[in-house]
Amino acid sequence: DIISFKNPIYFKSYGNGMLSSISFRGTGASHTAVLWNGININQPTIGQSDFSLFPVLAFNKVKVVYGSSSSKFGSDAIGGGILLESSADWNKTFSGSIGQYFGSFNNFLSILNIKGKVGKKVYLDSKFYRHQNNNDFEYVNITKAGQPLEKQQNASIFQYGILQDVYINTSPRSQLAVKGWFNFSDREVQPTMVNEDADDTQKDKSLRLVADYGIQSGIGYFELKGSYLWDYMLYNNASEIATSQYIGQLNYENNINDWEFRFGSNFNHIVAESNNYNEQTTENRTDIYGGIVNNSLNRWQFSLNVRQTFVKGYDAPLSPSAGIRYSLLSNGRSLLFLKGQAAINYRVPTLNDRYWVPGGRIDLKPEKSRNLDASMTYEYKSHIQFDAQLSTYYYNVDNWILWIPGPSYWIPENVRKVEAYGFDISSSVEFPIGSYLSQLNLNYGYSKSIVRESTNEDDVGINNQLPY
Repeated sequence: DIISFKNPIYFKSYGNGMLSSISFRGTGASHTAVLWNGININQPTIGQSDFSLFPVLAFNKVKVVYGSSSSKFGSDAIGGGILLESSADWNKTFSGSIGQYFGSFNNFLSILNIKGKVGKKVYLDSKFYRHQNNNDFEYVNITKAGQPLEKQQNASIFQYGILQDVYINTSPRSQLAVKGWFNFSDREVQPTMVNEDADDTQKDKSLRLVADYGIQSGIGYFELKGSYLWDYMLYNNASEIATSQYIGQLNYENNINDWEFRFGSNFNHIVAESNNYNEQTTENRTDIYGGIVNNSLNRWQFSLNVRQTFVKGYDAPLSPSAGIRYSLLSNGRSLLFLKGQAAINYRVPTLNDRYWVPGGRIDLKPEKSRNLDASMTYEYKSHIQFDAQLSTYYYNVDNWILWIPGPSYWIPENVRKVEAYGFDISSSVEFPIGSYLSQLNLNYGYSKSIVRESTNEDDVGINNQLPY
Protein backbone atom coordinates (compact mmCIF):
# COMPACT_ATOMS: atom_id res chain seq x y z
CA ASP A 1 0.00 0.00 0.00
CA ILE A 2 2.81 2.42 0.85
CA ILE A 3 4.68 1.75 -2.42
CA SER A 4 1.51 2.27 -4.47
CA PHE A 5 0.67 5.43 -2.52
CA LYS A 6 4.01 7.08 -3.32
CA ASN A 7 4.74 5.64 -6.78
CA PRO A 8 2.90 4.82 -10.03
CA ILE A 9 3.42 1.08 -9.54
CA TYR A 10 0.66 -1.51 -9.94
CA PHE A 11 0.13 -4.50 -7.64
CA LYS A 12 -1.94 -7.50 -8.64
CA SER A 13 -3.73 -8.33 -5.37
CA TYR A 14 -6.11 -11.24 -4.82
CA GLY A 15 -7.72 -9.81 -1.69
CA ASN A 16 -6.82 -8.55 1.77
CA GLY A 17 -3.85 -10.62 2.96
CA MET A 18 -3.83 -12.72 -0.21
CA LEU A 19 -1.09 -12.94 -2.86
CA SER A 20 0.11 -9.49 -3.92
CA SER A 21 2.62 -9.35 -6.79
CA ILE A 22 4.24 -6.31 -8.36
CA SER A 23 3.98 -5.13 -11.96
CA PHE A 24 6.70 -2.59 -12.64
CA ARG A 25 6.45 -0.61 -15.90
CA GLY A 26 4.55 -3.25 -17.85
CA THR A 27 6.75 -6.15 -16.80
CA GLY A 28 5.86 -9.25 -14.80
CA ALA A 29 6.32 -9.90 -11.08
CA SER A 30 9.50 -11.88 -11.77
CA HIS A 31 11.07 -8.84 -13.48
CA THR A 32 11.48 -6.85 -10.24
CA ALA A 33 14.40 -7.53 -7.90
CA VAL A 34 13.49 -7.37 -4.19
CA LEU A 35 16.47 -6.87 -1.89
CA TRP A 36 16.46 -7.11 1.91
CA ASN A 37 19.58 -5.40 3.32
CA GLY A 38 21.39 -6.00 0.04
CA ILE A 39 20.31 -9.64 -0.44
CA ASN A 40 17.89 -10.66 -3.20
CA ILE A 41 14.99 -12.44 -1.44
CA ASN A 42 12.96 -13.36 -4.52
CA GLN A 43 12.22 -17.07 -4.26
CA PRO A 44 14.36 -18.95 -6.83
CA THR A 45 11.48 -21.36 -7.52
CA ILE A 46 9.16 -18.66 -8.88
CA GLY A 47 11.52 -15.68 -9.21
CA GLN A 48 9.26 -13.23 -7.35
CA SER A 49 8.04 -12.12 -3.93
CA ASP A 50 4.61 -11.98 -2.28
CA PHE A 51 4.40 -8.42 -0.90
CA SER A 52 1.48 -9.31 1.39
CA LEU A 53 4.07 -11.11 3.57
CA PHE A 54 6.13 -7.93 4.13
CA PRO A 55 4.92 -5.88 7.13
CA VAL A 56 5.88 -2.21 7.08
CA LEU A 57 7.41 -2.21 10.57
CA ALA A 58 10.09 -4.69 9.45
CA PHE A 59 12.11 -1.94 7.75
CA ASN A 60 13.43 1.57 8.43
CA LYS A 61 13.54 2.52 4.77
CA VAL A 62 12.02 1.40 1.45
CA LYS A 63 13.67 2.53 -1.79
CA VAL A 64 12.20 2.23 -5.28
CA VAL A 65 14.69 1.94 -8.15
CA TYR A 66 13.12 2.77 -11.50
CA GLY A 67 14.36 1.23 -14.71
CA SER A 68 16.60 -1.62 -15.68
CA SER A 69 18.97 -2.61 -12.90
CA SER A 70 20.51 -6.00 -13.76
CA SER A 71 23.97 -4.40 -13.75
CA LYS A 72 23.41 -3.49 -10.08
CA PHE A 73 21.14 -6.22 -8.70
CA GLY A 74 21.53 -9.16 -11.09
CA SER A 75 18.82 -11.37 -12.57
CA ASP A 76 15.16 -10.32 -12.08
CA ALA A 77 15.80 -6.56 -12.34
CA ILE A 78 14.53 -5.90 -15.87
CA GLY A 79 11.68 -3.67 -14.67
CA GLY A 80 13.26 -2.22 -11.53
CA GLY A 81 14.11 -2.91 -7.91
CA ILE A 82 12.59 -2.61 -4.44
CA LEU A 83 15.13 -2.17 -1.62
CA LEU A 84 14.02 -3.02 1.93
CA GLU A 85 16.54 -1.75 4.47
CA SER A 86 17.02 -1.52 8.23
CA SER A 87 19.72 0.46 10.03
CA ALA A 88 20.79 1.67 13.46
CA ASP A 89 20.10 5.13 14.82
CA TRP A 90 22.99 5.72 17.22
CA ASN A 91 21.44 8.97 18.44
CA LYS A 92 18.50 7.10 19.97
CA THR A 93 18.51 6.03 23.59
CA PHE A 94 17.04 2.69 24.61
CA SER A 95 13.25 2.78 24.20
CA GLY A 96 10.21 0.63 23.51
CA SER A 97 6.83 0.93 21.84
CA ILE A 98 3.72 -1.22 21.65
CA GLY A 99 0.70 -0.95 19.38
CA GLN A 100 -2.66 -2.62 18.97
CA TYR A 101 -4.82 -2.11 15.90
CA PHE A 102 -8.31 -3.53 15.44
CA GLY A 103 -11.08 -3.37 12.86
CA SER A 104 -14.08 -5.09 11.40
CA PHE A 105 -14.23 -8.82 10.67
CA ASN A 106 -12.02 -9.67 13.68
CA ASN A 107 -9.05 -7.80 12.23
CA PHE A 108 -6.30 -7.50 14.89
CA LEU A 109 -2.68 -6.41 14.50
CA SER A 110 -0.30 -6.37 17.49
CA ILE A 111 3.23 -4.93 17.33
CA LEU A 112 6.12 -4.59 19.78
CA ASN A 113 9.42 -2.79 19.18
CA ILE A 114 12.37 -2.38 21.55
CA LYS A 115 15.49 -0.62 20.29
CA GLY A 116 18.39 1.59 21.29
CA LYS A 117 22.01 1.68 22.41
CA VAL A 118 23.42 -0.73 24.98
CA GLY A 119 26.57 0.97 26.15
CA LYS A 120 28.61 2.82 23.53
CA LYS A 121 29.32 0.03 21.04
CA VAL A 122 26.14 -2.06 20.77
CA TYR A 123 22.77 -1.19 19.25
CA LEU A 124 19.78 -3.57 19.42
CA ASP A 125 16.51 -3.51 17.47
CA SER A 126 13.90 -6.15 18.35
CA LYS A 127 10.48 -6.37 16.68
CA PHE A 128 7.48 -8.67 16.95
CA TYR A 129 4.20 -8.59 15.04
CA ARG A 130 1.03 -10.70 14.98
CA HIS A 131 -1.89 -10.26 12.57
CA GLN A 132 -5.20 -12.06 12.15
CA ASN A 133 -8.27 -11.30 10.09
CA ASN A 134 -11.36 -13.44 9.47
CA ASN A 135 -12.20 -11.53 6.26
CA ASP A 136 -15.79 -12.75 6.53
CA PHE A 137 -17.30 -9.65 4.93
CA GLU A 138 -20.63 -9.55 3.14
CA TYR A 139 -20.85 -9.08 -0.64
CA VAL A 140 -23.39 -9.21 -3.45
CA ASN A 141 -22.87 -12.37 -5.51
CA ILE A 142 -23.62 -11.12 -9.02
CA THR A 143 -23.00 -14.60 -10.50
CA LYS A 144 -26.19 -16.03 -8.97
CA ALA A 145 -29.83 -15.48 -9.84
CA GLY A 146 -31.29 -12.67 -7.76
CA GLN A 147 -27.78 -11.47 -6.79
CA PRO A 148 -28.05 -12.60 -3.14
CA LEU A 149 -26.11 -11.04 -0.26
CA GLU A 150 -23.57 -13.60 0.97
CA LYS A 151 -20.75 -13.79 3.48
CA GLN A 152 -17.19 -14.43 2.27
CA GLN A 153 -15.93 -17.89 3.17
CA ASN A 154 -12.43 -19.37 3.31
CA ALA A 155 -10.54 -16.05 3.42
CA SER A 156 -9.07 -15.83 6.94
CA ILE A 157 -5.40 -15.04 7.53
CA PHE A 158 -3.00 -15.47 10.44
CA GLN A 159 0.56 -14.15 10.43
CA TYR A 160 3.33 -13.45 12.90
CA GLY A 161 7.00 -12.65 12.75
CA ILE A 162 10.11 -11.82 14.75
CA LEU A 163 13.01 -9.57 13.73
CA GLN A 164 16.27 -9.09 15.58
CA ASP A 165 19.07 -6.74 14.52
CA VAL A 166 22.38 -6.41 16.40
CA TYR A 167 24.96 -3.74 15.51
CA ILE A 168 28.44 -3.74 17.09
CA ASN A 169 31.06 -1.02 16.56
CA THR A 170 34.11 -3.28 16.67
CA SER A 171 36.42 -0.28 16.18
CA PRO A 172 36.15 3.42 15.26
CA ARG A 173 36.27 2.41 11.58
CA SER A 174 34.50 -0.96 11.49
CA GLN A 175 31.09 -2.40 12.29
CA LEU A 176 29.52 -5.84 12.50
CA ALA A 177 25.76 -6.15 11.86
CA VAL A 178 23.79 -9.38 12.33
CA LYS A 179 20.13 -9.40 11.27
CA GLY A 180 17.47 -12.10 11.46
CA TRP A 181 13.85 -12.30 10.30
CA PHE A 182 11.39 -15.18 10.77
CA ASN A 183 7.91 -14.96 9.26
CA PHE A 184 4.98 -17.41 9.47
CA SER A 185 1.74 -17.12 7.53
CA ASP A 186 -1.30 -19.42 7.52
CA ARG A 187 -4.11 -18.34 5.24
CA GLU A 188 -7.16 -19.63 3.48
CA VAL A 189 -7.04 -18.81 -0.24
CA GLN A 190 -9.98 -16.52 -0.94
CA PRO A 191 -12.10 -18.02 -3.76
CA THR A 192 -13.88 -16.19 -6.55
CA MET A 193 -17.66 -15.77 -6.65
CA VAL A 194 -18.08 -18.59 -9.17
CA ASN A 195 -15.95 -20.94 -7.05
CA GLU A 196 -17.21 -19.96 -3.59
CA ASP A 197 -17.08 -23.52 -2.21
CA ALA A 198 -13.30 -23.83 -2.68
CA ASP A 199 -11.37 -24.55 0.52
CA ASP A 200 -7.74 -24.11 -0.55
CA THR A 201 -5.16 -23.24 2.11
CA GLN A 202 -1.55 -22.10 2.06
CA LYS A 203 1.16 -21.97 4.72
CA ASP A 204 4.35 -19.93 4.25
CA LYS A 205 7.46 -19.91 6.43
CA SER A 206 10.67 -18.01 5.88
CA LEU A 207 13.92 -17.48 7.75
CA ARG A 208 16.38 -14.82 6.63
CA LEU A 209 19.78 -14.30 8.27
CA VAL A 210 22.57 -11.94 7.26
CA ALA A 211 25.90 -11.06 8.84
CA ASP A 212 27.61 -7.94 7.50
CA TYR A 213 31.11 -6.75 8.42
CA GLY A 214 32.37 -3.44 7.04
CA ILE A 215 35.67 -1.67 7.56
CA GLN A 216 36.96 1.67 6.32
CA SER A 217 40.67 1.36 5.52
CA GLY A 218 43.21 3.72 4.04
CA ILE A 219 42.57 2.33 0.55
CA GLY A 220 38.76 2.25 0.63
CA TYR A 221 35.73 0.59 2.20
CA PHE A 222 35.51 -3.21 2.33
CA GLU A 223 32.33 -5.16 3.10
CA LEU A 224 32.03 -8.90 3.68
CA LYS A 225 28.53 -10.34 3.85
CA GLY A 226 27.21 -13.85 4.50
CA SER A 227 23.52 -14.82 4.28
CA TYR A 228 21.21 -17.78 4.70
CA LEU A 229 17.67 -17.75 3.26
CA TRP A 230 15.09 -20.50 3.83
CA ASP A 231 11.61 -20.46 2.30
CA TYR A 232 8.88 -23.07 2.70
CA MET A 233 5.38 -23.28 1.26
CA LEU A 234 2.67 -25.91 1.84
CA TYR A 235 -0.41 -25.77 -0.39
CA ASN A 236 -3.54 -27.69 0.61
CA ASN A 237 -1.46 -29.81 3.01
CA ALA A 238 -0.23 -31.74 -0.03
CA SER A 239 2.04 -29.75 -2.35
CA GLU A 240 5.17 -28.45 -0.62
CA ILE A 241 8.33 -26.75 -1.75
CA ALA A 242 11.38 -25.68 0.26
CA THR A 243 14.47 -23.75 -0.80
CA SER A 244 17.70 -22.92 0.98
CA GLN A 245 20.19 -20.33 -0.24
CA TYR A 246 23.76 -19.88 1.03
CA ILE A 247 25.11 -16.52 -0.12
CA GLY A 248 28.55 -14.96 0.18
CA GLN A 249 29.30 -11.43 -0.98
CA LEU A 250 32.38 -9.17 -1.06
CA ASN A 251 32.17 -5.46 -1.94
CA TYR A 252 34.75 -2.70 -2.29
CA GLU A 253 34.10 1.06 -2.60
CA ASN A 254 36.40 4.06 -2.85
CA ASN A 255 36.25 7.76 -3.70
CA ILE A 256 39.23 9.36 -5.45
CA ASN A 257 38.79 13.06 -6.20
CA ASP A 258 35.59 13.23 -8.27
CA TRP A 259 35.48 9.51 -9.05
CA GLU A 260 33.50 6.86 -7.17
CA PHE A 261 34.46 3.20 -7.67
CA ARG A 262 32.50 0.07 -6.73
CA PHE A 263 33.49 -3.55 -7.31
CA GLY A 264 32.28 -6.85 -5.91
CA SER A 265 31.37 -10.50 -6.31
CA ASN A 266 28.50 -12.68 -5.15
CA PHE A 267 28.15 -16.45 -4.84
CA ASN A 268 24.80 -18.20 -4.27
CA HIS A 269 24.33 -21.93 -3.65
CA ILE A 270 20.66 -22.93 -4.04
CA VAL A 271 19.04 -26.16 -2.83
CA ALA A 272 15.37 -26.80 -3.72
CA GLU A 273 13.08 -29.70 -2.84
CA SER A 274 9.48 -30.24 -3.93
CA ASN A 275 7.12 -33.11 -4.55
CA ASN A 276 6.54 -31.41 -7.92
CA TYR A 277 10.20 -31.98 -8.88
CA ASN A 278 11.62 -35.34 -9.88
CA GLU A 279 14.54 -34.92 -7.48
CA GLN A 280 16.34 -32.45 -5.24
CA THR A 281 17.67 -29.58 -7.34
CA THR A 282 20.87 -27.62 -6.70
CA GLU A 283 22.35 -24.68 -8.53
CA ASN A 284 25.33 -22.35 -8.15
CA ARG A 285 25.31 -18.75 -9.34
CA THR A 286 28.32 -16.45 -9.38
CA ASP A 287 28.24 -12.73 -10.14
CA ILE A 288 31.11 -10.31 -10.74
CA TYR A 289 30.21 -6.63 -10.96
CA GLY A 290 31.59 -3.12 -10.86
CA GLY A 291 30.69 0.50 -11.41
CA ILE A 292 32.11 4.02 -11.61
CA VAL A 293 30.55 7.46 -11.16
CA ASN A 294 32.17 10.71 -12.27
CA ASN A 295 31.25 14.10 -10.74
CA SER A 296 34.10 16.17 -12.16
CA LEU A 297 31.93 18.49 -14.27
CA ASN A 298 29.87 21.18 -12.61
CA ARG A 299 26.36 20.18 -13.73
CA TRP A 300 27.02 16.74 -15.19
CA GLN A 301 27.23 13.29 -13.64
CA PHE A 302 28.14 10.13 -15.53
CA SER A 303 27.88 6.53 -14.37
CA LEU A 304 28.77 3.13 -15.79
CA ASN A 305 27.92 -0.27 -14.30
CA VAL A 306 28.57 -3.78 -15.53
CA ARG A 307 27.81 -7.29 -14.27
CA GLN A 308 28.56 -10.80 -15.48
CA THR A 309 26.62 -13.79 -14.14
CA PHE A 310 27.74 -17.40 -14.41
CA VAL A 311 25.08 -20.14 -14.21
CA LYS A 312 25.73 -23.71 -15.34
CA GLY A 313 23.86 -24.49 -18.54
CA TYR A 314 23.17 -20.84 -19.43
CA ASP A 315 25.13 -18.25 -21.32
CA ALA A 316 23.99 -15.20 -19.36
CA PRO A 317 24.85 -12.01 -21.28
CA LEU A 318 27.15 -9.29 -20.05
CA SER A 319 24.89 -6.66 -18.47
CA PRO A 320 26.20 -3.08 -18.80
CA SER A 321 24.35 0.15 -18.10
CA ALA A 322 25.34 3.76 -18.75
CA GLY A 323 23.64 6.74 -17.14
CA ILE A 324 23.86 10.50 -17.37
CA ARG A 325 22.42 13.29 -15.22
CA TYR A 326 22.34 17.01 -15.93
CA SER A 327 21.29 19.70 -13.42
CA LEU A 328 19.34 22.45 -15.15
CA LEU A 329 18.68 24.35 -11.93
CA SER A 330 20.17 24.10 -8.46
CA ASN A 331 19.86 26.70 -5.72
CA GLY A 332 18.93 26.82 -2.08
CA ARG A 333 15.29 25.88 -2.68
CA SER A 334 14.83 24.48 -6.18
CA LEU A 335 16.40 21.56 -8.01
CA LEU A 336 15.66 20.58 -11.61
CA PHE A 337 17.55 17.81 -13.37
CA LEU A 338 17.37 15.40 -16.31
CA LYS A 339 18.42 11.74 -16.27
CA GLY A 340 18.88 9.13 -18.96
CA GLN A 341 20.01 5.50 -19.00
CA ALA A 342 20.68 2.75 -21.52
CA ALA A 343 21.14 -0.85 -20.36
CA ILE A 344 21.20 -4.50 -21.29
CA ASN A 345 19.43 -6.82 -18.83
CA TYR A 346 18.69 -10.50 -18.42
CA ARG A 347 16.67 -13.02 -16.40
CA VAL A 348 17.59 -16.66 -15.90
CA PRO A 349 14.60 -19.08 -16.02
CA THR A 350 13.30 -19.96 -12.55
CA LEU A 351 13.55 -23.43 -11.07
CA ASN A 352 9.81 -23.97 -11.64
CA ASP A 353 10.24 -22.91 -15.27
CA ARG A 354 12.75 -25.71 -15.72
CA TYR A 355 11.91 -28.51 -13.28
CA TRP A 356 8.16 -28.34 -12.49
CA VAL A 357 6.36 -31.63 -13.23
CA PRO A 358 4.43 -31.55 -15.44
CA GLY A 359 5.37 -28.71 -17.78
CA GLY A 360 8.87 -27.54 -16.85
CA ARG A 361 11.38 -27.26 -19.69
CA ILE A 362 15.13 -27.46 -19.20
CA ASP A 363 15.72 -26.07 -22.72
CA LEU A 364 14.29 -22.61 -21.97
CA LYS A 365 16.50 -19.68 -22.92
CA PRO A 366 17.26 -16.77 -20.56
CA GLU A 367 15.44 -13.51 -21.21
CA LYS A 368 17.48 -10.63 -22.56
CA SER A 369 16.34 -7.02 -22.81
CA ARG A 370 17.60 -3.70 -24.12
CA ASN A 371 16.23 -0.79 -22.12
CA LEU A 372 16.08 2.98 -22.52
CA ASP A 373 14.90 5.31 -19.71
CA ALA A 374 14.65 9.09 -19.48
CA SER A 375 13.21 11.33 -16.77
CA MET A 376 12.87 14.93 -15.61
CA THR A 377 12.60 15.74 -11.90
CA TYR A 378 11.80 18.98 -10.08
CA GLU A 379 12.10 19.50 -6.31
CA TYR A 380 11.20 22.55 -4.22
CA LYS A 381 11.92 22.71 -0.49
CA SER A 382 10.71 25.53 1.73
CA HIS A 383 7.73 26.00 4.05
CA ILE A 384 5.95 23.93 1.41
CA GLN A 385 7.76 20.97 -0.15
CA PHE A 386 6.93 19.94 -3.70
CA ASP A 387 8.40 17.38 -6.08
CA ALA A 388 7.35 16.09 -9.48
CA GLN A 389 8.79 13.58 -11.94
CA LEU A 390 8.01 12.62 -15.53
CA SER A 391 9.60 9.43 -16.85
CA THR A 392 9.41 7.53 -20.12
CA TYR A 393 10.83 4.13 -21.03
CA TYR A 394 11.19 1.55 -23.78
CA TYR A 395 12.07 -2.13 -23.22
CA ASN A 396 12.79 -4.64 -25.99
CA VAL A 397 12.79 -8.16 -24.50
CA ASP A 398 13.89 -11.30 -26.36
CA ASN A 399 12.80 -14.78 -25.21
CA TRP A 400 10.20 -13.48 -22.71
CA ILE A 401 9.10 -16.54 -20.69
CA LEU A 402 5.32 -17.05 -20.50
CA TRP A 403 3.33 -20.02 -19.18
CA ILE A 404 0.58 -20.92 -21.64
CA PRO A 405 -2.08 -23.68 -21.68
CA GLY A 406 -1.00 -26.81 -23.53
CA PRO A 407 -3.06 -29.85 -24.63
CA SER A 408 -3.14 -31.31 -21.09
CA TYR A 409 -1.31 -28.86 -18.81
CA TRP A 410 0.37 -25.46 -18.77
CA ILE A 411 3.89 -25.14 -20.16
CA PRO A 412 6.44 -22.28 -20.28
CA GLU A 413 7.40 -20.87 -23.66
CA ASN A 414 9.97 -18.35 -24.84
CA VAL A 415 7.88 -15.66 -26.54
CA ARG A 416 10.41 -14.46 -29.10
CA LYS A 417 10.08 -10.70 -28.64
CA VAL A 418 8.04 -8.33 -26.45
CA GLU A 419 8.09 -4.53 -26.54
CA ALA A 420 7.15 -2.70 -23.33
CA TYR A 421 6.86 1.07 -23.33
CA GLY A 422 5.06 3.86 -21.53
CA PHE A 423 5.48 6.76 -19.13
CA ASP A 424 5.05 7.60 -15.43
CA ILE A 425 3.98 10.81 -13.73
CA SER A 426 4.33 11.29 -9.99
CA SER A 427 4.10 14.39 -7.80
CA SER A 428 3.80 15.19 -4.12
CA VAL A 429 3.21 18.32 -2.05
CA GLU A 430 3.63 18.61 1.73
CA PHE A 431 2.52 21.55 3.84
CA PRO A 432 1.96 22.14 7.56
CA ILE A 433 -1.41 23.09 9.01
CA GLY A 434 -0.81 24.01 12.62
CA SER A 435 0.76 20.99 14.28
CA TYR A 436 -0.37 18.69 11.45
CA LEU A 437 1.50 17.78 8.28
CA SER A 438 -0.63 17.29 5.16
CA GLN A 439 0.46 15.53 2.00
CA LEU A 440 -1.15 15.24 -1.42
CA ASN A 441 0.07 12.77 -4.05
CA LEU A 442 -0.69 12.28 -7.71
CA ASN A 443 0.53 9.19 -9.53
CA TYR A 444 -0.24 8.02 -13.04
CA GLY A 445 1.30 5.22 -15.07
CA TYR A 446 0.66 4.16 -18.65
CA SER A 447 2.24 0.98 -19.99
CA LYS A 448 1.89 -1.34 -22.97
CA SER A 449 3.49 -4.79 -23.35
CA ILE A 450 3.08 -5.95 -26.94
CA VAL A 451 4.06 -9.32 -28.45
CA ARG A 452 5.97 -8.52 -31.63
CA GLU A 453 7.17 -12.01 -32.57
CA SER A 454 6.20 -15.48 -31.40
CA THR A 455 7.45 -19.05 -31.73
CA ASN A 456 4.12 -19.74 -33.44
CA GLU A 457 3.64 -17.69 -36.60
CA ASP A 458 -0.15 -18.12 -36.30
CA ASP A 459 -0.21 -16.82 -32.72
CA VAL A 460 -3.22 -14.48 -32.37
CA GLY A 461 -1.31 -12.63 -29.65
CA ILE A 462 1.13 -11.05 -32.12
CA ASN A 463 0.82 -7.24 -32.03
CA ASN A 464 -1.54 -7.52 -29.06
CA GLN A 465 -1.15 -6.88 -25.33
CA LEU A 466 0.71 -9.63 -23.48
CA PRO A 467 -1.79 -11.85 -21.56
CA TYR A 468 -2.26 -11.17 -17.85
